[in-house]
Amino acid sequence: CPTPSTTAPSAQVFSLRCAGQAIPHLAMPIKCRTCLAEGQHFTHQCPQKTQSDGVGPTGQGKGRGDRALRQGGGQSMGAGKDKGKGKTRANAGNLKAQADAQDGKPWIVLNYRGDPQSDERLQEFLAEKPSTTDFNQVGWLAIKLPRGDSDADPGSGFSLERAWAQACVGLSGDAAKEQLHTLACHHKFLVAKWMFMITPDMLDAVWPLIVRAVAQGKLGRGAKAGPCDPEMLCCVYLQDFTNSADVLRVRDELASIFELALRGDVQLMLKPDAYSVCGIYRNNRWKVPPVLDRYVVRGASKAETARVCSQPEAGLRW
Repeated sequence: CPTPSTTAPSAQVFSLRCAGQAIPHLAMPIKCRTCLAEGQHFTHQCPQKTQSDGVGPTGQGKGRGDRALRQGGGQSMGAGKDKGKGKTRANAGNLKAQADAQDGKPWIVLNYRGDPQSDERLQEFLAEKPSTTDFNQVGWLAIKLPRGDSDADPGSGFSLERAWAQACVGLSGDAAKEQLHTLACHHKFLVAKWMFMITPDMLDAVWPLIVRAVAQGKLGRGAKAGPCDPEMLCCVYLQDFTNSADVLRVRDELASIFELALRGDVQLMLKPDAYSVCGIYRNNRWKVPPVLDRYVVRGASKAETARVCSQPEAGLRW
């Protein structure tokens, strides 16, 4: 079609054909449908449309991400929340970071040595109830017995963590679990704990009994109590999680304590410290269960402990 007339800036000339017959050239005015200006610009180039719709000066949009920010209340596409749930799923990395942060706070510790001075400090230590302790400032309440010759070297945990970082590549499930157990044995990092979560008032009732049992040598090497929102967490430590006889002995001792002080069921969970050091928490990427074993201790007139795991006691392989 002919070049638009320079004398008619408000018109654009088009050449049309219908059924093979030429139709006289028509002059059609250029009119913006946004600001209604004539002869100045096309609709998609309107300055007002650029400001309101996010269209750039070249007529191209600014992208889906920016549009999502404008229309979706400030959250871009692909933000990491579960669809329809409105909350972020906890992962092993976050849980380990939270645990490390709690461990990094100052602890209230009773180093019990069995002498008269330790007995005096024991009474002062028990005056601090778990339910009234400010765990925003305090990491844990803990009682510890003297280190023995068979205790792990303080630096073995760091060595285990470095070895696991190299050995875990490409492993998952049972293969990853077996590899971790092998490394824990190699580095002699075999400490574990029976853990349980109960309400603050229930922990206040059972904590003095646990502390005294540790001091008497009935419950392994130590114990600690701390927060686990909305409940509280208590851990009773063992020397060696591969020693199944000692693991079951401490479990039975805890069952007798719960029988005296608590009503209702309490779930015990056995977790090696190697799991904590190497990041084996819920939803870990190696798909290793976060605890090695589980038991339910039933509060009754006589101790009655029921296994929750599928294998019987005779089949335990630690």
